[in-house]
Amino acid sequence: MYLLLSISSIFFILGNYSTSKKLRKHIDISKKYNLIIFVIIILLQSYFIYIINLIYPSLIIIYSKLTYYSFVLIGVIYSLKKINKFKINLSFSNSVLIIVILNLFLASVVFVTDADSVRYHLGQFNNFSFEKNFDLHSKISFIGDGINQIAFTNNAYNITSLLNFLVLSKCFFLISRNFNHKKKFVFFLLLFGLPIYLNQLISQKPYLWITISLFYFSFLNFFERIKNFHNSEKEIFLSLIFIFLVSISKPEFLIMSSIILIIYIHANFSKLRDFKYLLPIIILFPFLLVNFFVYSDPLKIMLLQGNIGDTKFLEFLSSSKVDFNLKNLSFFILHLGVPNNYLSNFSVSLGLSFFFLMYCIFLKKKNNYIFYLIILIFFSNLIFERISISENHARNYILIFYLLTLILINNLNKFPKKLMITLLTFQLIITQMGFLYFNYEIYIKKKYNEISYNLENENKINSIYAKKEDVIIITSLDGNLFKKYNFYNIDYFNFDKKFFYNIAKKNLKINKNKIKKVILIFKKNENILNLEDFKTNNILLSFRTRNPSKKLNLQNYEIYEVPINSFLNIINSF
Repeated sequence: MYLLLSISSIFFILGNYSTSKKLRKHIDISKKYNLIIFVIIILLQSYFIYIINLIYPSLIIIYSKLTYYSFVLIGVIYSLKKINKFKINLSFSNSVLIIVILNLFLASVVFVTDADSVRYHLGQFNNFSFEKNFDLHSKISFIGDGINQIAFTNNAYNITSLLNFLVLSKCFFLISRNFNHKKKFVFFLLLFGLPIYLNQLISQKPYLWITISLFYFSFLNFFERIKNFHNSEKEIFLSLIFIFLVSISKPEFLIMSSIILIIYIHANFSKLRDFKYLLPIIILFPFLLVNFFVYSDPLKIMLLQGNIGDTKFLEFLSSSKVDFNLKNLSFFILHLGVPNNYLSNFSVSLGLSFFFLMYCIFLKKKNNYIFYLIILIFFSNLIFERISISENHARNYILIFYLLTLILINNLNKFPKKLMITLLTFQLIITQMGFLYFNYEIYIKKKYNEISYNLENENKINSIYAKKEDVIIITSLDGNLFKKYNFYNIDYFNFDKKFFYNIAKKNLKINKNKIKKVILIFKKNENILNLEDFKTNNILLSFRTRNPSKKLNLQNYEIYEVPINSFLNIINSF
């Protein structure tokens, strides 16, 4: 069953890409914009989810199924037409490229394994979730997670990871055409050697594929070595639509897209002085910044989206557990490349090549828009004090890594090639070995249930409480992606514990005639309520990560069974 759903996900992605190629031909613009149009199509599908949810929510399931299977059909037709034209040149360099891409593809096609995706990016659409307000419109996501609604509705739990794979591989092939063989090889080592792919590539977070598309957009518009490439009216319009949709795809992209828009306007100012070009900017630009500066809440997209914990989440976004000072900043920059406790943290780092690329900052040339973009994005991240590798903030510097790559390629003669290529090759091997081990555990040792530990935990809980409609489970566990029991998730990581219990109280009062018993599953030190009199059992639950150096970790959780009235009384006194 998983195999069939994985194949349909592939056809869905291919159907969207085929549509982007046909649309690009229809509007008659450069082939270089295929990938940009593809991203626009995906983000528009996600955006429509939000609009439908606002106007007629009951149509979301129909829309999701119709969209999914329409593009699956287009993808099948596209694949049948292409299969006879498919040829492989098995030279040594191409063979290495094929092995690397195949390794990444096999990992990307695996259904969701990471807990964050289960809780937020896919799990928010689960109808078994008791907190109905914790949904599309009141979530900490922007429209980027709309595509996960389509994925969840159609049991295609790998669409975003496949998006990551396709955009990464297409980006490589499109950009590398502009380089000679030596530069193409260095670009290959840099682009495919990032250790953080072990964390981001096989996630369902709408981050990596959008970041790579921003990188590609920056390459098209700001890389000084592109000759005789001038934006047409249609390309300028598409560029503005692209920036706008990216800006509302995820909180991290709101300021980043604004920076890119400002530089884009400057780079194309001679054309944009014409009012017909300025008009869409005048219309779109306020939506990028007004909510952030006027309402102090970038989570309200175009005034359409509320947020279940906007204040708490903004505090989380804008603060780090590490003090902001020169020493900690220096250590963070070091750890972006070679993190402390390397085996545990290498999969959330940018790798050895980050140090080569940092040197590139000093190699800027006159009118190098890439340089200004890097500096502005770097300082925009520092505004949010994102200087802790343990909080996985390295991902916020991936775009900077990519942009620095362009500067390095442009100044390759200034580096000791043999030493650099040796270290970059070593880094690529480390990353690929991580993916190889992940694939070995999935495909050879059949450890999907262990790696996707939330599934294992759901099965254990399900064996006790499944199909009990008068029971609600409250827990801090990531969970119930696979729609098995009624649950309410307490998010201890991003929000104050009391915040969630207050929301639970409100909903339980409304549903107290339906809910007879509340089941709480927590570690002992997580239990902030006085529940000792209601403890009934212990349960051993599983935890692990995609990092191959980390193995399965079993933790003891306590189970409390509390009658609804008693639970409400406890919360009232809390």
